[in-house]
Amino acid sequence: MDGGTRHLLPIFTIGRYVERDGRTLMPLAVQIHHAAADGFHTARLVGDIRELVAEPSWVG
Repeated sequence: MDGGTRHLLPIFTIGRYVERDGRTLMPLAVQIHHAAADGFHTARLVGDIRELVAEPSWVG
């Protein structure tokens, strides 16, 4: 990103989903500027996202 050193919002990159063993898997990468959050906060964010997509009733 241009001027990336001042970009403090998280950047999410989502890959192609696959169905395997009755589960839907989708890779997720998160880039977070360390000035905005550290590993603890990032882990909590990923955990919250994991819980959200585990119960798809919120969509639609």
